[in-house]
Amino acid sequence: MKSTPFSGRRPLFSLVVVLSIALSGGSPANALVIKSFTITNNTGVTANDLFATFNADVADPTDAKVKKDTSGTLLDDKGKQQGTFTDITRSLSFSLKYRTPNPANAVIVDKGSAKIQVVFSDKAGDVNANADPPLTFFTKDNTQIAGKITVASANEGLKLNPNGTVLLTLLDPVGSGTFLFLDNFEIWTGISESQALDLDTIFMTTPNVTHGPISLAPGGSDSIDVGQSPIGSFVLARYDFASGPTSDITAAIPAGSFVFEAQVIPEPSAVLLIGLGAVALCLTTWRRGRFGNGYKP
Repeated sequence: MKSTPFSGRRPLFSLVVVLSIALSGGSPANALVIKSFTITNNTGVTANDLFATFNADVADPTDAKVKKDTSGTLLDDKGKQQGTFTDITRSLSFSLKYRTPNPANAVIVDKGSAKIQVVFSDKAGDVNANADPPLTFFTKDNTQIAGKITVASANEGLKLNPNGTVLLTLLDPVGSGTFLFLDNFEIWTGISESQALDLDTIFMTTPNVTHGPISLAPGGSDSIDVGQSPIGSFVLARYDFASGPTSDITAAIPAGSFVFEAQVIPEPSAVLLIGLGAVALCLTTWRRGRFGNGYKP
């Protein structure tokens, strides 16, 4: 068959598709992420409810599997548990309402906190604490309380090492105003997607990695090498969390266990290199198909 300028159009189409994906930095979408936060009441007023807004979509806690891993705990100003929120509902796609404490008389006093565990639907998010007017606030009998709040979290993440192992990264943001004290890490790796929301079952098994204390000043960071965990699998960490205004751990307020879980995904740069490699291969195939049988432009 005589070659024509259109003989290689199918490989050319494939080339365009692959090139578009590669240059856009396309990478696998995150699956669910679970994170913990403390939100401290600095309003001077005793609260009994909380409205929290995030910068990423949260999963619907009316789903039975999500509900098991969505929680809110009322802590006093010494970190002692006072009760739990029994009614947690989603408002729009990025906010949660925490209501109906159990016991009914449980409250969050001034300098007390709400410890919340949140399931994000496809990527990690943070509490939106600095908006004006406020988007995260305490309430008393469903009435918003004006005043300041403080959010504390270790801002965990997962990062692939060049040697193929996975790092659990920890960050205390610049300007947070709080020192973080983390300890008694238990870390599970290689968790399948079907297991990712079954935390109670995972916690009954032996962790793959344990780690001792880590302290973070504002702007500080650290990491734990958790070993091998395949791309697409999940890594789950549980650890003790405390925060305070100075580096003196004796002045820190404990908040109990924090939980972080996320999926291991390729770095965007790695995806780009794979995409560019596919582009080069596709281009070579197209050129051979176009010119290898005697067609001359």
